[in-house]
Amino acid sequence: MILDADQEIKDLDVDQVMMLFGLYRFDHSINHTMKKIAPFIIFLLLFSCQDTTDLRPDSVHKQNILTYLNKTKDLYSGTSVQKIEDLSNAIDFKEIQQYQLRTTEQLLIASAKPLPGLPTSAITKVIFYVNNGEVVRSNIVCFSNSAANADQVILSILNMNEKKESYSGKITFLRATQQLYLFNEYENGELRVNGIARPNLKNLKGGRTNACIDWYLITTYYYPGGHTRTTDQYLFTTCDCGGGGGEEAYRVACQGGGGGSGGAAGSGNGPIMPANPQNNDEYEYTDNTGKYTKYVYNAHSDMWQIVEIVVTPFTIIAEPENYSFLAEIESPLHGQVVVGDDNLLYKYDASTGNWEGEVPSQNKLCGSYIFTETGDGLTAEIITLSAPAFHRPSGQHIPHLWGSACLTFGSSTGLTNSKDASAAFNQAWALTTDEVEVWLNKEKTAPLSVVYSDFFKSTLLSKLAKTVDGAFWFSTGPCFMPGTVPSLTQYCN
Repeated sequence: MILDADQEIKDLDVDQVMMLFGLYRFDHSINHTMKKIAPFIIFLLLFSCQDTTDLRPDSVHKQNILTYLNKTKDLYSGTSVQKIEDLSNAIDFKEIQQYQLRTTEQLLIASAKPLPGLPTSAITKVIFYVNNGEVVRSNIVCFSNSAANADQVILSILNMNEKKESYSGKITFLRATQQLYLFNEYENGELRVNGIARPNLKNLKGGRTNACIDWYLITTYYYPGGHTRTTDQYLFTTCDCGGGGGEEAYRVACQGGGGGSGGAAGSGNGPIMPANPQNNDEYEYTDNTGKYTKYVYNAHSDMWQIVEIVVTPFTIIAEPENYSFLAEIESPLHGQVVVGDDNLLYKYDASTGNWEGEVPSQNKLCGSYIFTETGDGLTAEIITLSAPAFHRPSGQHIPHLWGSACLTFGSSTGLTNSKDASAAFNQAWALTTDEVEVWLNKEKTAPLSVVYSDFFKSTLLSKLAKTVDGAFWFSTGPCFMPGTVPSLTQYCN
């Protein structure tokens, strides 16, 4: 028996099935027996013809993602809503992997079918950021080339690893409404080209209520040898009517115009510090914009001190009054370092558009030194004085050790005791380490130790001149004035 083109096994009766598979025999008793088991054969045949992928259960994360996407659609109108719906239909909800980011958020990564209008890609992923159990942000991620370790490549980018997972090709991040967020082109894990849709936030210094934002595509080319080239291209203008602070601040128009990134409103309820902390206890907090803050408790001051922070582009839009010093940098370069208004040292990561802030240096001085009256002033010999450095662009450590230094503050400075004189020196030293670290990480190659030492000393002299009003003398090496007592360098904890 031969099936017609439009026939299926499920449409056949028992006799036809037995004929199809040669189950009829001249022995009628055998035929009777075979007819009894034929329904079971049909069931097995139908079951074996099913697409087994349909039998996989949906991921436990499916409902969380759908809730987020539905909330995101409520922020938009027109074609943006349809694009979010198309994204929802393209996601494979049966295979979703969960990872822990370097912050307190988790990342969900799902595979997706290619979407019309998106960059041609060998791999399409959709990522969702989970904060306190809820999805708060998302991106579509398109790989131009195949990558067996695609998930790990994404994680190495989002975690701002110094060394990215090895990948060659273009990776494009888009918002839930399929609009460009940023793209990176890598060569064996090295960033060669970066483009980001960046808002001009200069007009948002005083707040962003009812403010309109001009958007530009800022593209930077990184050439071997350290040379760079940057271009900019106007994209569009958006207006925000206030009442947001999350990712939707990117593309919300007062008239309900089409836009789209999708995200949770606001930046969370703020950190809730643990009760009864002990000295050096740590606490981490991430808000809905992705801003990550790490605190360490100082029992002596009874304060939680910020030691690390990650500021995302969404954070800068939500808090322009706090990060105007970052918003004003129109075309930051990968690895660029600036000192923030909060006295943290911020380094730019072009692959994400984030700024990572940290306490500038562990070379800060907190001690008090023995200053002796010598002639017309106070003199101290400070021993074991050093400021070793780490050159981030090259990964090299730069040794630095003066061993001892001799410092004299003249009477014209008005400093009359060891406590005030020590505080003045420590302040000048702190200002010096901040400025030197910014200078150091602007250099493409690590300077020689002697070059670094000379720059540090000249900067220290400049900061001493600004810290005290009057004559002073500073030299490396021991003091030769009688009566001076060497004081051991005391660094901050």
